[in-house]
Amino acid sequence: MTKSSKLKSSPSAAVRANLDYPVIDTDVHTNDFTPALEDYIAHYGGVKLVDELRKAESSRLNPKSEDKDWYQQTPEERQYNRTLRSPWWARVTRNTLDLATYTLPALLYERQGEQGSDYSVLFPNNALAAAGASKENRQLLQRAINHYHADIYRKYSDRL
Repeated sequence: MTKSSKLKSSPSAAVRANLDYPVIDTDVHTNDFTPALEDYIAHYGGVKLVDELRKAESSRLNPKSEDKDWYQQTPEERQYNRTLRSPWWARVTRNTLDLATYTLPALLYERQGEQGSDYSVLFPNNALAAAGASKENRQLLQRAINHYHADIYRKYSDRL
């Protein structure tokens, strides 16, 4: 937490203030700034690899069976097809400050104390995107995604 930070009081921060040991949050999901991520991917594999990411993300976040997504299927169809439901909780939108916090590394670092933690283990929401890519592009796509995250969080690696 930076000294210039104007942290809001939160129940989590109040609990943390009474502890004499560090708190480690082991499941902090982060969002990506898509244009920057796509620049990294293009650097590693050009426009074709960016298209591969978009296709993989689309199929992962909007799984369909017989051209019907989870919401269009009956409960019986969902069960039969084992259709995954899109993660509606993955993108906070009501509170734009929270959305920005999990998208901008400096803001996450600054607000870490507000959530009551000293250290955080990050899990990028797109970490599994490469699993949906073709076999020949999967490793290259994952490498680009990993390097993107390593580069944008490196400055904050003492706590994130």
